[in-house]
Formats: sequence, structure tokens, C-alpha cells
Amino acid sequence: MAQISSRFCAPDADITLSSSSGLLFRVHRKNLETHSSAFGSASAATVAQPEPEPVALTEPSDVLELVLQFMYPQPQPDLRALEFRTLATLAEAVEKYEVYSALTLCRSQMESFVCAHPLEVLVYALRHGHTNLANEAAQQSMRCGVVEAMDILPPETFRDWIAYYERWHRATAKSLGYMATFPKHVPLVQKCTADPNPACTFRAELDAAGGWSRAICEMNLFVLSTDSRRATKLAATGGAQCRCTPRQPDCSIFARPAVFSF
Repeated sequence: MAQISSRFCAPDADITLSSSSGLLFRVHRKNLETHSSAFGSASAATVAQPEPEPVALTEPSDVLELVLQFMYPQPQPDLRALEFRTLATLAEAVEKYEVYSALTLCRSQMESFVCAHPLEVLVYALRHGHTNLANEAAQQSMRCGVVEAMDILPPETFRDWIAYYERWHRATAKSLGYMATFPKHVPLVQKCTADPNPACTFRAELDAAGGWSRAICEMNLFVLSTDSRRATKLAATGGAQCRCTPRQPDCSIFARPAVFSF
């Protein structure tokens, strides 16, 4: 006999959901219709009968339970306590079922993992059209290895990521090479050369030295958006300026924005 969730086992339930492991959730159609666009036609999707067949879903039971908590008037789960894998699966589920009360929370929490899991966040952001998050994740992923990226990214995304990877590191190396010609910047350059992705790791220090990280990030976008207009404007006005030599000609290494369209 199938097990029933201890949290969602309403005696007056009029619809039953089944997780990928077979755990049953006895819930109310009205709640599903109110909080989820995907479940909006739940009442029409199943035929009224004394014991309707459970609606089989692909999510594991722990994730399905979290999703349903956002559909009932009760304290919402603390997403900060979730492991990344569970959070990522939950974020995909609320996008899939269009659970609007959870969409922003999940996206915000996924964003908090952009440094720890940039490749996974990139896949999520691209799939659901979160352009700014996709660009940030792509930039953070520039410290990841090619083999790791190949294991995580879909084939088409990996192909584009490789091209972006080459462009990003070429721009970074060129920027650091030019900064090294200014004695004041040499200690920072030496620190940066030992890091796999200095434009992100030392973002604040590079920008304080003259906006170098900001220039690299804005001129190397993985996904084009309205933000790319700022990169074009930056290039047109001379790009990053070295504050150590304000009277010398423009020390920008960028002639035009190297944006990458996915």
C-alpha cells in the first residue's frame, strides 16, 4: 500500500499527487488552482470519482512537499537551510508549475549560490530566461575547468561557453598585462595572476584601481540584454581609465565591446 505524506493528508482532499518515489499527497484542488498556473485546470484534468487515480509527478517527495507548502496558508520553508541540489530541483519545480509565491524566493536563493555553483546556476538561468543571473553565473564560471563544464552544461551551451571562456581570459590577460606597466598596480597584478578568475575574485580591488573588472564584465556578456548598451557606451567613451595617470592618453585596452550572444 502506498504511503501518504504526514503533512499533506487532508481527509477532505479532492486530489492526490504522487511523487517520483510514490509518496502520496492528498491536497485540495482549490489551493493548486489559486497558487499555480500549471495546476489551474486541475479540476478539469481529472474525472470526479470516489477514489481518483493519483496524479503522477516527476519531483521527489521532499521537493514536492516544499512546493506544496507554498500553496497553503502556513509558514513557508526556509530555503536558506536547503542543500544546493534540493534547492536547484525546487527552483526548477516552481518554474515548471508556475508557483508565483515561490519564484522570486527560489531565484534569489539560486543567485546566492552563483559563486559556489556557477555552472549549475548558469543552466538554470538560461533555461528560464534570467538574463542578468546568467551573465553573472557565466562570469563566475570562468574559474571552472573545461572537463567540469562539459559534465554539467548541455552540449549547445558548452559549445558557446568554450568560445566565451577563451574570449574572457584573453581580455583578462590583456588587461592585467597593461596594468602591469603601471608600478602602483604591480602588487595587484601579481596577486591576480595566481587566481583562475581574477576579474571576479578581485572585482572590488580592480575596479578601485580604475574600473578594470567592470570593463571586462560589461564588455563580455554571455547573454545580450539591455545591459549590453552600457558596455557599448563605456567603449565609446574610452573604457576603463587608470587613475594613476589622469593626464596621460586613455589607457583603456578595449576598442569595442566583445559581447557574446547566446
